[in-house]
Order: sequence, then structure tokens, then C-alpha cells
Amino acid sequence: MSRSKDSSPLLLSLFAPVMVLSQLQPSSQSSTGNQIIRTSPPLSNILERLIAVNCSTITSRAPRPLRVPLIPVGDDLFYTASIAIGTNPGTFTMLMDTGSSDIWVYASQCPQRGRHNGVAPETSPQMRVNPAAQWSVPYEGTGQISGVMAQDTVNLGGLPIPGYAFGMAGLVASPITGRTVDGVLGFGTPLGARMRQPNIAQVLAHRGVIPAPILGWTLPRNLDGGRGGELSLGAPNQAKFNPATLTPPIPNLDDGHWRVPVTGAKVNGAPIPAIGNRVAVLDTATSQIIMPLQDAGFINQQLGALMDASTRKFYIPCNTNLQLSLTIANQDWAIDSRDLVDLRDMRPNGFCISMIQGGAANFQGAWLLGATFMKNAYVIMDYATNEIQLARLN
Repeated sequence: MSRSKDSSPLLLSLFAPVMVLSQLQPSSQSSTGNQIIRTSPPLSNILERLIAVNCSTITSRAPRPLRVPLIPVGDDLFYTASIAIGTNPGTFTMLMDTGSSDIWVYASQCPQRGRHNGVAPETSPQMRVNPAAQWSVPYEGTGQISGVMAQDTVNLGGLPIPGYAFGMAGLVASPITGRTVDGVLGFGTPLGARMRQPNIAQVLAHRGVIPAPILGWTLPRNLDGGRGGELSLGAPNQAKFNPATLTPPIPNLDDGHWRVPVTGAKVNGAPIPAIGNRVAVLDTATSQIIMPLQDAGFINQQLGALMDASTRKFYIPCNTNLQLSLTIANQDWAIDSRDLVDLRDMRPNGFCISMIQGGAANFQGAWLLGATFMKNAYVIMDYATNEIQLARLN
């Protein structure tokens, strides 16, 4: 999401759903005397059946990775890729999000659609809409998105996926309406699937269209021309990273997100004693690194920061050449000093807003490692093993 200079959306990922009201699966019934007991099938069984249904009509081919270009928006605020849906006109610009697990686009009749592209059975007659399959996802601190489920052919990277299920948003009460995206393509873990639908990587791997349900992320940097960004589905792209630096698989501390342990932080190689044994979410839809205010204070102090007492925002020298690194899997992952500042918010004293900030007043959760961190590593996410690996970029 966009970084605001003076509002809390700066500090929170727009795409961190906290709850959902869903009617996607009918419950089974059994009777005991005059009492009727309703039981729901396990989520894992539901997902397995949905994957099989979603995959049933994909044309078989020799499995190979699917490479999808990623486009940075603004100063690496977020990253997008284009998809097509059925015969709906044009393409859909999708926000690529590892912090959520669902896919949704605007319905053509959505009152908040504005100039965004939308879907409708009138423009894609083969689309199937299920009005009874309703979903509603509140996003922490940023409003709510709701709608019904639909199925149509989704084309990603030139590959058609017939009958793929997605959310058709009829209400978008969220600041995302002001962003240049037509929907969200989520790549979180199955535990975070609020719509109880498998994501595209799982579907393609289950059918054998790609080798495995693996994601490889290369986030581009606008300051470097915004070129070279890529999502590799099926296998890592070894041309993008140095294999000698690849970490051993890191078990995902799974709560619906991709989470890694952070065991320390350093500035110019000197440890910050107060930082250790934290947990962090890898989130492509967050631009900053967000953490509890106290942790942000510890780190920014070592970067020579000033704090605005009225906003609790940290500012560091715009021309800083200090190098912050985070320790993950016994390796120090350096962050380019250019990624530590937001040059759009420059104060007369030569200070710019830091890209490491505290969350809301009561925020005590896992860190969010957004693009500020992820631009500096190749990130591999494996659904089959529920593991993560990092490597240094070429």
C-alpha cells in the first residue's frame, strides 16, 4: 500500500486480513435421536478437493517453471503483475501479496470500482457466479472487502487456468480503491486462505503444469530502473541468485503467513544488543519494515535517527551510508542503505523518514519484513514442505 506521511496506513500492511465470514462450504448433517448435529469437513480435505476441481481442465504439458514479471509501483510501494480473466476486456493489474492467501478482483457493478477493471458474466459468458458463496474480509485498520465467489479461466504469464475460483468484490470499503490495482493475488499459506480456495501455485503444481508448488521472488528496485523483477512459480530461478549462499530450509512458523526467525540485527557489523529472537513475516505488499515501537527505536537510534514526538515517526539522514543487516538462518542479510530512507519525505535538516517504523500504539506482534528487506534477497517459499530459503542476489 501507499506510504502516507502522517497516517497509520504507513505502518500497517493493507493486506493482513484478520477475520472472515464465509459460506463457501455446506456442512454435513448427522442425526442422533431428535438432535441434528452439523459437522464441517476438515479444511485440508476441502482444499484437496478444490485443488482437484480447479486443476481438472488444465491442458497437460511438460512441467517447467512459469516466470512472471513483477513491476514496482512508485518507490517500490508494492509490486504488480497482469492477468486476464475469461473474455472480460483488457487485463487486470494485480497486487502480488505474500501477506494474504486469496485472489479477488472488482465486480463490474461494484460501486467503488471507478476506473478499475471489473468482471461480469455479461462480458465473460462462461463465468460461473455463486451468489450463495459469500466472503467478507476485514483488513486490519484499513476497511473491508466483500463479495461472492466466481469461476472463470484465469490467464497468468500466458498460461490459461480454466475454471479457477476467485473472489468477485461487490464492496471495497478500503483505501485500496485509490491504488492502481484491479485486485489482489495472494500467495500466503493455506492456513490463511479465508475463501478456502487453493492458490494458483498449488493448482498448477497439483496438475503437473509446473514442477512443484514453489515460489521464487525477485523484487526489483525503482532506483535501479525497476527491471529484473520476477515471480518464478514451480522452481527457483538460479540465474537470479548465488546458490552458494542459499540457506538450509527454514521451517515456516506458519499462521497463514510466511514467517522466519530473526536472531539479531547489526549496523556496520556491530550487533544491536537489544534485538534478538524475533519472528518476522515476509510480506511483498508492505513497503517498510514494521515492528513494535521499542524495537524500531533501538534500530533507528543506531542509524542516527531523530523522532517526531507528535507522530512517533523516525527520521534518519537522507544520505546515510550505514548498513543494517538482519540475522536469519545464521547469516547476516544486508540491506542497501538506499532502501533505508524515503526520499519523498525530506526535512529541511537533511533528514528523511526511515523505512523502519513502529506499528500502532499497541502493536506487539511479529515484524513485517516488506520490500525494504525483500529487495535485498532472493526468497524461496515451498508449499509442499512449508519451508523458506534465502539467497544473495546476483
